[in-house]
Amino acid sequence: MNVVATVSEDEAREIVDLLRQVQIPSQTEATTEETGLEVTGVLVDEAHFDQACDVIEQWAAARAAASGRPAKPRCPACGEEGLERADEVDCLKTITKIAAIYHCPNCGHVVATA
Repeated sequence: MNVVATVSEDEAREIVDLLRQVQIPSQTEATTEETGLEVTGVLVDEAHFDQACDVIEQWAAARAAASGRPAKPRCPACGEEGLERADEVDCLKTITKIAAIYHCPNCGHVVATA
């Protein structure tokens, strides 16, 4: 099982419900970070990882739209709107309070959001 999201307990419940709706089996795992913050990891099988990421990205975009924030930031270096998800740095998101990390395909700049 791979961690597809590390979120609050309430957010994890929402994500698990969404994954269940598209028939992606998942489970949650509560942990306490070094800072004392209690978070919940949502785990899925490797075979469903990419599909689960798509579901979660849509969920995050809908939440961002409802709050008035853009789902993906613009590149501060060149203004590119088509930032790509930078999955290879997921471990950094686990260690810090970074919500998402994007890579600009235009200029190569890395953008982190909290």
